[in-house]
Formats: sequence, C-alpha cells, structure tokens
Amino acid sequence: MVRTKERHLMIAVEPMDGGSSSVPFSALQISFREAAAGQEAKSMEATQKSVMQTQHYSPHARLCMVRVTLAQSRELRESIERIRFIQQRRVQVRIVRASGNARLARREFARRLEEVLQTATDGKARKALRTLLGTLA
Repeated sequence: MVRTKERHLMIAVEPMDGGSSSVPFSALQISFREAAAGQEAKSMEATQKSVMQTQHYSPHARLCMVRVTLAQSRELRESIERIRFIQQRRVQVRIVRASGNARLARREFARRLEEVLQTATDGKARKALRTLLGTLA
C-alpha cells in the first residue's frame, strides 16, 4: 500500500463587491486549477504530477475544502491566496485552516457548516447545508 502525505486546505471565498451571491463551483474550480498550473510552471519539480482535488464546497457558507500533496502545499497556498478575481468578480480568497488528517479536516468543515446553519434563515440554504452535512457524517 502506498501512502501519500497530503494537506487538506479549508478555503474561505468572500465576494468583495458587496453582493450576497456566492461564486459558482465551476468558476472556483477553474481558478484553483489555473493557480495550480501557474505554480507548476514555476516549480522545478515538473516530474511530479500535481495532485489537487476539490472535495467539498458550500456556496452558502462560502467554504471549500481542497486536498493537495504535502510537497506542493506551500506553493499552492501562496498562489491560491493571490487570486483576486473569479469570473470578473472581486473576491478575497484565504486559507482558513490546513490539516494533515482527512478526518479532522471533515470535522472542522462540518463544525463550520453547523455554525452557518444556525444563523441561516433561507430554507433553501438550510436544506443545502443539511445535505452537505449528511454527506460529511
């Protein structure tokens, strides 16, 4: 059995235009892939293939969880935090937490979703949050 060392990054994506709408998942994923591709071009270790996987995304909580290899986590963190625009919308992207254990990362993600669920008033948002919490449990 081959074990890889990984980091699970919890990323907060806040729109800066003052709107309440969140960033679509496809646009967010494309931005992360472009950031990873830019990081790979600068990296000397071009032989190792980039392993970045977006695992969970909640547009209502504006949180995303990404899995990345340990070797590339630092450079990828820096390039993700440099993202300023997604689909011509100004956003602030920041790494909220980095974890080496998948179970602990899911627990923290679920805890933050529960906090948002307590304050959510929209029925559709509450249902989506409960559904995502169900998949995490």
